Amino acid sequence: MKIYSVLLMIAGFIFFIGTTLNAAPPATMTYQGKLKTAQGVRVNGPTTLTFRIYDAATGGTKLWEETLSSVTIVDGTFKVILGKTTSLATLAFDKAYYLSMQVNTDSEMTPRMEMTSAPYAMNTVKQSAAGAADTLLKAYTMPENVTINLNGSGQATVTWNAVKGATSYNLYYATETGVNANNYASKANGKAVTGVTSPYTVTGLTKGTQYFFSMTSVTPVGESVASLEIKPKSCSSVLCDNGDGTITDTKTGLIGLKNANCFGKQTWDAALSKVAALKSGECGLTDGSTAGQWRLLTKDELQIYIDWKNSGVFVGAQSDYYWSSTTYTNTTTNAWLVYLYNGSVDYNGKTFMYYVWPVRGGQ
Repeated sequence: MKIYSVLLMIAGFIFFIGTTLNAAPPATMTYQGKLKTAQGVRVNGPTTLTFRIYDAATGGTKLWEETLSSVTIVDGTFKVILGKTTSLATLAFDKAYYLSMQVNTDSEMTPRMEMTSAPYAMNTVKQSAAGAADTLLKAYTMPENVTINLNGSGQATVTWNAVKGATSYNLYYATETGVNANNYASKANGKAVTGVTSPYTVTGLTKGTQYFFSMTSVTPVGESVASLEIKPKSCSSVLCDNGDGTITDTKTGLIGLKNANCFGKQTWDAALSKVAALKSGECGLTDGSTAGQWRLLTKDELQIYIDWKNSGVFVGAQSDYYWSSTTYTNTTTNAWLVYLYNGSVDYNGKTFMYYVWPVRGGQ
């Protein structure tokens, strides 16, 4: 089951250099990153990470592999040292190498990351610490949370988080996977757009054709490493199906459970309890979400349920009453709810049984 098929990482490579110019550098490499799901959920807890080095961006020969069990990940951030178990000394680092990462038993993530100047310190003890630091900074300034939404008319809207210190951003795309700043010209229908700002609209796309995108930021240090490859989401108006059991409402920023009838009818207390415990692996979710991230809409947000039901994008939405998370102030044994048959908002006793529709984000 692919949980980490779409994520954004920040990766840095530093080889530990000897204390003197004439000392040989040990064959290890620090890899530091942030691991998130497509919806920006930061991974937490012990995780198995497998790293591989290849001699090509795709295909090619696997030259090195190391599996690290129970890597500690806190709020999405992890740091490992590669080469302690399986030595990197057998690699000459005299040509282009490409690093890949696999999370638990998920498939190896693509595209592979080209190993730039800092790892090649293994090939010369005269590599300056400043050069390694520049490479690390370039890795840490890659754009995060890049989202691409197709609008059905040969256009795609690209958004991303601002990078501190960035003066501009570059976008690369093609109809062939593995596109980045270094190879876009050799990819099928590859193009580069420089100096873009978020949100940016790409035009002239061919309907029904799969495109692949990557982004970089430009800072005083130079152009960052590319974000991991992004595929556009399938969107209907402002609602985008993420393919992981969730729908993103780009107007409100909310993420709704695609299945609007996973829990059937529940009392208000039971509804809150079930929603609070909801996590990836339940109700068709493969989004990496964890218990405590889901909630019900508030009374003031209930119009959103009406819009979602009428969109036809969600499944299982009932023309019936749905709970909100808001208690009726005058009588605290009551709570607010919405009748999706006609859009009316009312309140009733918390012991009555009504439908439940989890959301996360917003507020």
